[in-house]
Order: sequence, then structure tokens, then C-alpha cells
Amino acid sequence: MTDMGYASLMINAIVVALMAMYVYQNDRRMEDISAKTDPTGKIVSLQEDIFKVLLAMNRSCETGASRSQYAFYAYLSNDLPEPGGNRHLAYDTVKTNIGHAYNELTGTFTVPRTGIYSFTWSTRVQCSKEHTTELVVNTKVLGSTFIWCGWNTVTGHVVTYVSQGETVFVRTHSSPGKGAIMSNDFGRSAFSGFLIA
Repeated sequence: MTDMGYASLMINAIVVALMAMYVYQNDRRMEDISAKTDPTGKIVSLQEDIFKVLLAMNRSCETGASRSQYAFYAYLSNDLPEPGGNRHLAYDTVKTNIGHAYNELTGTFTVPRTGIYSFTWSTRVQCSKEHTTELVVNTKVLGSTFIWCGWNTVTGHVVTYVSQGETVFVRTHSSPGKGAIMSNDFGRSAFSGFLIA
């Protein structure tokens, strides 16, 4: 089991323990309330049902049944000669797309679940040429890289909290670079990301 799996298991165990303590401490109070206001015992029954649901959630987290994983990795299949400014880069060769949240036609990752995500992108350029690329969430630039010179590759990395439905993509800077963005067997221009928590 991974460190994240152990952390998730521990957090779920703490939540269940706290709920059990809450139920125990408030049991008499709930009995008094139900006796005075609910002679049928529905309030106590509801409390027990909530506790059962929390226990079931904990068990499903332990087995991974309720955990959704999201991860993607894609790269450009060909060089992009003179891509220009504000060009949305569509990494069209998809190698990983767990959760199917990455669209290779647009190069956009649509956040399937609110949380903390890690995004990495690499850009390779032709000798004596330059480009700036940006990682964008909706319309906000969260990261940028600048690359210049001999068949080099630069990598950017962002860890951020994003909400369900937001879009994440890589684009060239509004000031166009020079030359091609390269992607071939000697080095790939790529984009990847995954849900951390």
C-alpha cells in the first residue's frame, strides 16, 4: 500500500473514531430528546443509520472501492513549426488517461474532482530558437517556462488546488517564440498530471 493509501486509511479511521465518540457522548442526550419529542425513536434510528453509512464509507476507502484516480500523460506526435503566440498546445499522443479527463484533440484536462493536483509539462526547441510556455487554469497563468538554444528541453511543474469543471492546459506565451517546438524520439514535448488528494 502506498503512503497516500496509508494516509487515507488513517484519516478515515480518525473520522470514524471521532464519530463513534460523538455518538457515544451524545447518546443519552439523543435518548432524552427522542423520548420527549419523538416517541417512535426515529431520531436515534437516524443517528444509527448515519454511523452505519460512515462505517461503510471507511470500509470502501480501505479497499479502494470509492477512490477515484485521475492521471494523464500525453506528448506531441510531431514538431510544431512556428506555433505563434497564445497557441493552445494539443498533446495528441496519449499514453495514460486514467479517468478519461484529458482531451487529446484540445490538449485540455477538465478537472473531474475538486482537489490538489500535480501538473508537469516539458518543451523542447530547435537550436538557437526560443519559446515561453504557460500552464493555464481557465484563464489564469499558474506557471511558465522559458527555453532557448541547442535542442534543449525545459520542464515546468505546478501543484495547485483546482475545482471540478475547471480546465487546465498549456499554451505558448502571447509574445510568439521563434522556431519549432520539437517532439520526436530524441525528446518529447509532453504534458501530464494527476490527482494528489
